[in-house]
Amino acid sequence: MANANPLPQGNPEAIKITDTMAAVGTPMPQPSVRLVQGAYAQLEQALAAGPRALRRQMHALVACWQASNTPNVKPLPVLRPFSKYDPMIQMAPYLSRGQVMQLVQAIHDLPDDNERIPLLVEVAAYLPSQQAIQIMRLAWIAVQDMPQPYSRARTLLSMARLLQQVTVNSQRENGIARILSVAQRMRNPDAFIRSLVVLAPHLPEEISVNVQRSVLNSLKRLKNDTFSGQFLVALAPHLPKQLQAQAMELAFRIKLPTERLRALVALAQSLPGHYRDNLLHAALETIDRVESESARAQMLTDFVPALDMVQGQPTLYGELVDKVTTSAVLISRRPLRARVLVAIAAHVGADMHGAALADLHNLDDERECALLLQNLAPHLSSNMLVASLAVVHTMRDESARADSLCTLAHYIPESARLQTVKDALEAASSLPNPFERVKAYIALMDALSPDLKEQTLVKAVETAQTINNERTQARALTMLSAYLPVHLLSRAADILAALNEPEVQVSGLIGIYEALDEEERDLAVREMLLCASRISAEYRRAQALVHIAPYVPAVLASQLMDMARDIHDPADKAQVLLAAAAKLPIEVRGPFLRRAQATCADIEDGYDQAAALALLIPMLPANIKERYQDTILEVINRIEDDYDKASAIALLAPIMANEQGHPEEGMLTLPASAELLRQGLAASLQITDAVLREQCLGDGLQQGLADGMVEDSFALWSYLLPQIASLPSDTGSHCVSLLMPLVRMMMQDQGARMIATEMANLAEIT
Repeated sequence: MANANPLPQGNPEAIKITDTMAAVGTPMPQPSVRLVQGAYAQLEQALAAGPRALRRQMHALVACWQASNTPNVKPLPVLRPFSKYDPMIQMAPYLSRGQVMQLVQAIHDLPDDNERIPLLVEVAAYLPSQQAIQIMRLAWIAVQDMPQPYSRARTLLSMARLLQQVTVNSQRENGIARILSVAQRMRNPDAFIRSLVVLAPHLPEEISVNVQRSVLNSLKRLKNDTFSGQFLVALAPHLPKQLQAQAMELAFRIKLPTERLRALVALAQSLPGHYRDNLLHAALETIDRVESESARAQMLTDFVPALDMVQGQPTLYGELVDKVTTSAVLISRRPLRARVLVAIAAHVGADMHGAALADLHNLDDERECALLLQNLAPHLSSNMLVASLAVVHTMRDESARADSLCTLAHYIPESARLQTVKDALEAASSLPNPFERVKAYIALMDALSPDLKEQTLVKAVETAQTINNERTQARALTMLSAYLPVHLLSRAADILAALNEPEVQVSGLIGIYEALDEEERDLAVREMLLCASRISAEYRRAQALVHIAPYVPAVLASQLMDMARDIHDPADKAQVLLAAAAKLPIEVRGPFLRRAQATCADIEDGYDQAAALALLIPMLPANIKERYQDTILEVINRIEDDYDKASAIALLAPIMANEQGHPEEGMLTLPASAELLRQGLAASLQITDAVLREQCLGDGLQQGLADGMVEDSFALWSYLLPQIASLPSDTGSHCVSLLMPLVRMMMQDQGARMIATEMANLAEIT
C-alpha cells in the first residue's frame, strides 16, 4: 500500500536517519498530516508578510519542527574526504604557473568526482580567468549529480567565490571595463550617463548590474529629475531584471512631468508586460495633473506612440485610447486640441476624425492647417475628404492652399481626383517662390498620369533653373533627380556644371549621382574631383573629398590620393583617406590604409583622433587591430572635456568590444555568483556533521556577505527557512544560529535578539 504521509521530500539526510532508526527497530512516532500541513502553511504566510514578521516566522518554524516530530538522533559520522592534494592547494599561491598547471592535471586525473571537482574549483583560483571559467563550467555540470551534500556544498560555495574573483579580475583585464573606469571619473553626470548607455551592453553582466545600481542610488540622492529621466530612458532597453523595481521607484520619484512621462513610457516599452499597465496608466495620470494646456497637449502627443505597444492587449489598449481621447477633447484651445486629435487619428473612429477635421478647418493659421491635414487625410472617409476639399479652396494663403490640394489629390475619391490634381497643379504653378513651386510639383508626382508627369517635370526643371540662390537651386535639382527621365537628368547635370560655387557643384552632382547611368557617373566623378580642386579653403576641400570618396572608382584612386597628400591638417587628411579606403576594392585600399595609419598617429586633438580610429580599426587585419587596444584607452584618457570623452567612448567602445570578441558564446552559461551561493548554502543544510555544516554554511555565508553576493537578504532567508523547517530541531537550530549574520543584515540587532529569544524559549532557557 502506498505511503500517504506527505512529509517534505527535500531532505535526503532525514531519510537516512529514518532508515537507520527503522533498521535498529526504534519505533517511529507518526506525525499528524494535518498538523504538518498547517505548520508549513503558517510558515509560508509568515514569510509572505516580509522581514517585519520575523517573530511570526520563528513561531511557525518551531511549529513545523514540533508537528513533523523528526527525532534528534546522533548522526552517523561523516568524514571530510581528505586528499593528498589538499596541502598543495594551500601552497598554490607560492607555486609557479607551470607547477599550478601540473597540479591541475594531477587533480583532473582523480577518478572520484566527490574529491576531484571541489579540488579543481579551489585550484582554479590561481589560474587565468578563461581557464578558471572552463573549470567552473565543468564543475557546474558535475555538481548536479553529486550525492554527498558536503562535496556539493563545498563545490558550489567555492564556485561562488571563484566567479566573484574572476569577475573582479575580468573587470581589471577587460578593455570595456577599463573604459568604464575612465567614465566613472567624469564629473559631468550627463556625460557619464551617455557613456554608460554605450558601455552597458558590452560589460560583463554582474559589472553592468553593479554599475547601474550604483547610478540609480546616486540619482535618488541627487534628486535631479533631468538626469534621472535621461538615465532611465537611455538604459531602459538594457535594464537587468534585478534593477527593474528600483528603476520604477526612481521613475515615480521624478517630479518634473515631462521627464517623468518620458521615463515611465521608456520603462513600459522595455519591461515585462505585467509592469506595463501600471506604468502607462501612471504616465497618463502624470499628464492629467499638468495645468498648462500647451504642455499637456504636447505630452499627450508624445504619449501616442506608446499606444502601438499595447495593441495586442485589447482591454488595456481600449482603456488608454479612451483616456487619451477624453484628455484631448477637454483641451479648450482649438489649435492644441487639433494637434492631439490628429496625433491619435490612427487609434480612434470616424467621430473623432470629424472632430479633428472641424478643428482644422477653423484654425486661424492656414499653414498649420495644411501641415496637420497631411497627417489626418490618410484616415478620413471619402465624405470627409470631399468636405475638406471645399474648405481648402477657400484658403487665402497660397502656399497652404497648394500644399492642402496636393495632399488631398492622393486620397480624394476617384470621381474627384482628376479635377483635384488639376487644381493642385494650378495652385502650385501660382506660387511666387520657385523653390516652393518645385516642392509642390514633387509632392504631386505620385498622383499624376504619365503624360501629366512628363509635362510637370519639364516645368519643375525650368522652375529650378530660375532659382537665384545656387545652394537652393542644387537642392531643388537633387530632389527632382529621382523622378527625371534621361534627357531631363542630363539637363539638370548641365545646370549644376554651370554653377559658380564648386562646393555647391559637388553636392549637386552627388545628389543626382544615383540617377545617372554608368558612363554619366564616371564623368560626374571626374567633374566632382575637378570642382573640389577649385575649393580654396583646405578644410572645405577636405570635406568635399570626403563626400566624393565613396563614388571614386579604382581607376581614379591615384588622383584622389594625390589630392589627399596636399591636405596639411592630419585629421582632415585621415578622414579623406579613410572615406576612400572604405569603398575601394581590397586590392586597391592598401596604400590608403597605410597612409591613414601614419596620419592618425599625428592627430593632436583627442576627439578627432578617436573619430579617425573608429573608421580605421575595423578595416585593419586582425593581427594589426590587436595593437590598438591600448591606443584606444590612451586616446580616451587624454581627452579633458567630459562631453568629448563621452563622444569618443561612443565611437570606440563598440569597436573595443567587437575586437575582444566573446569566446564563451555558445558554451554552457554559468549562474550568477549569488545563485551559486544560494544553492551552496542549501546543500550545506543537508550535511549531518555539525563541524562540516558550520564550515560550509557558516563560513560560506560570511564569505558571501563580505563579497557582496547577497543582494536580497530576506529573499535568501525565505529560500532557506522552509528547508530548515524540514530538519530535526537540533540540526535546524544549529542552522538558524549560523544564519544570524544574514538576520542582522535584514533587521540589525533587533532581528538577532528576536531570534535569540525564540531559540532560548525552545531550549527552555528563561
